[in-house]
Formats: sequence, C-alpha cells, structure tokens
Amino acid sequence: MFWFLYEMLFFVGLLVTGPYYLFRMRRRGGYAKNFTERFGFYSGPVQDRLSRLNNPLWIHAVSVGEVQLAFSLIEALQKEHPGLDLILSTTTSTGYALAKEKENSKMAVVYYPMDSRLFFRKIHRLARPKALLLMEAELWPNHLLYCSRRGVALALINARMSDRSFRRYENFRFLFGSVFAAFDLITLQSEADRERVLRIGARKESLVVIGSLKYGAAGAVDEVKRRKLLDDLGFLRPKPVLIGASTHAGEEVILIETWRELKKNRPDLALVLAPRHVERKPELVRLLEESEVSFVCRSSPGSGADVVLLDTTGDLRHLYELATIVFIGKSLCGQGGQNLMEPAWYGKAIVFGPHMQNFRPIVADFLQAGAAVQVNDRDALVTTLGNLLNGAGVELGKKAKALMDSRRDVIQRTLDQIEPLVGVP
Repeated sequence: MFWFLYEMLFFVGLLVTGPYYLFRMRRRGGYAKNFTERFGFYSGPVQDRLSRLNNPLWIHAVSVGEVQLAFSLIEALQKEHPGLDLILSTTTSTGYALAKEKENSKMAVVYYPMDSRLFFRKIHRLARPKALLLMEAELWPNHLLYCSRRGVALALINARMSDRSFRRYENFRFLFGSVFAAFDLITLQSEADRERVLRIGARKESLVVIGSLKYGAAGAVDEVKRRKLLDDLGFLRPKPVLIGASTHAGEEVILIETWRELKKNRPDLALVLAPRHVERKPELVRLLEESEVSFVCRSSPGSGADVVLLDTTGDLRHLYELATIVFIGKSLCGQGGQNLMEPAWYGKAIVFGPHMQNFRPIVADFLQAGAAVQVNDRDALVTTLGNLLNGAGVELGKKAKALMDSRRDVIQRTLDQIEPLVGVP
C-alpha cells in the first residue's frame, strides 16, 4: 500500500514540477536526444544493445564529474575482467554526452529511468542486471528497493554525507532508512560519513571507509582532447596562468578584479575562467566585454588574448597542465566548493574560499599537509595569489602532488570491495 501511494504522489510531483524542469532543460540544451529513455522508451538499436548484454553490472553516475569518476572504475574493471558487460546511466545531458563518447561494445549508455515501476521495469526485463552501483549519491527509493527485492546487488560508491543531505535523509528516515539498509556495500570517504550513514539506517557490516575515489581518478586523461586543447591554447604556455575552476556566479567578477590587481606586478599574467555551467556563457561574454578585456572562447580559440573563457565540457582537467595557480570555484560565492584533486595531480598551487562543505575530508587532508591555501575573502585572495606568484606556489604544488601520490591506491581498494559483490574473481 505504501509504495502504491508513493507511485501516486510521484506522478503528482512530476506533474507539478515538470514545467519547471522542462524550462531548465531547455535552457541547458542537449536533453531532447534520447530523453524518452527516462520513461523506459528505448530505440530499437538501444534495446538490441541492452538485450545482448550478459547479466551486466549497472553503474549510475549523475553528471560529468560522476561519469569521469565512474570511468576510472570501469577502465580498471574492464582491464582485469574484459568479459564483463556494463550499463552506464546518467541523469544530465552533459554526463550522457561524455559517457556516449566512451561507449564500447561491452557497454550500453542510457539515461537513468524515473522512479516509477512503469519506467524502470523495462530496462530490467531487457538487460537483467546483476548489480547496481551508484556513484556518490542520487538515491531513488522505489527503484532501489525494487532491485533489492529482485536480488540485484546494491552498492553506493564513494559516499559522502553533507550537512544538507544528512538533514534531509534524517527528516525522511521513515523512507530512506530501509533504502540505506538495502545496500550490500557502501564505500565511504570518511569516518564522519560512516557515522551519519549508520544513523540513517545503513547496516554496519555493509560499510567500508576507503577515502575519496577522486584521489585515484584525478590523473585520468583523454589524450586526444588533451593534445587538441594544448595545441589550441599553446599561446598560454610562456605565461603564468591563473585558472578560476568551476566558478559560481559572482566569482568571475572577483577574479577579473583580482587579475587586474595582480597584473600591476605581473603584466604577463593570463586568466582562464571555467564556469561550472557552460550555459552561463552569454552572461560571462557580456561581463568580459563590459570589463574591456581581450578574451577568446575555447570553442573558437585565437591567440594572444589576456583571458580565456572555457565554454566547453570535459576540457578543464586537461587545462590544469597549463596552470600556475588554480582557484577552486563555488567557495567564495555560493556554498559547497568543487573538486580540487585534478589540479593537485598536476602539482599545481591551489587556493579556495571558506565554503568547501562538500569536500570537508579532502580539504582537511590538504590543509593538514600544507598542500593548499584557504582564504576568507577577496582581499585575502589578492594577497595570497601575489605571494604564490612570487615563488611560494612551487612548494605548495609539490606538497599537493605528494598528497595525491600517497592516496593513489584508492581505486584498487574500491575494486577489491566491488568484485565479490558482482561475482567476478
């Protein structure tokens, strides 16, 4: 009776919120292609691909970051177990596009179905997955408990529990307690995450603290994309380069002002702005034009510009190779922060603001190791960047690289936990 009521409420919520999300998807673009997969409707070729898989392992990754993380596991799994079939599902159009680029004969890429039996039963009938691995988050209770009842093994990989997520799950423990208890394996980033997941309802024997999978995945590169990007933006090589990575609204203004201040002592300093959401490009183009700076966009590279606007997806991790200093976005304006392991893998000096709540265990590691600098405001950012440009950044980068090297085994440790669950030796 409860799940019948859940289905009814789900469709009511879908009708109420649908127009808003359709508007957002239209703004972002790219969703029209194959979007009906969210409702269990697959094209003939996709149905054929799914039905040819042999009891696949299903991995779900929400967006670009989680897809990149998933491929660090997928590549290791396929190297050790070349006969293993896979489904990789995503939620966002950008994640879907990236996954499609790497799709191979042993893998089917689809959109994750919405949380109704009317939508998710089709993929189970076609592919008969033996296990479902979720990368980090996005727990849809109806589907997960359906999997558990059908004997599909469940794993939550690289889990972390932010303050906001913990409050939400605790408030709805009557719903999510049984979901967390259904997981056969949950790998966690920290002991604090473990305690929170236990309080929500997970089984103690299913929990393994491994650390962040991002430590092991940071060095993954697409060599074709890397070479193309370095060729197109090679004019940055002789210059010191400040990258604003995955920036949030308001941070670009701060970075442009900071860059202008720093250029008084370093006139050759270049600035790269990499917004978290590329659909903000028109807004940022207007900002750069109004600021009267010379700039080019990554999608139409020129040469000799002072500023580069990264308006493409999947290029940022390769661009770090050209960086001198990296500022981590959504940490001065906004809340939560962004990934700092990719620039650390390249041994770059890293600076971030006070709002890094989504990366607390990792931030603690970096600050304890003296491998990054945290600033509280714009004035402190200017002072810190000036010091790093004057030589202190080299040592900071070395410490960041040393920390990454010390945590490199996290992928293998994760595989050791996954392999018995999915039935591979």
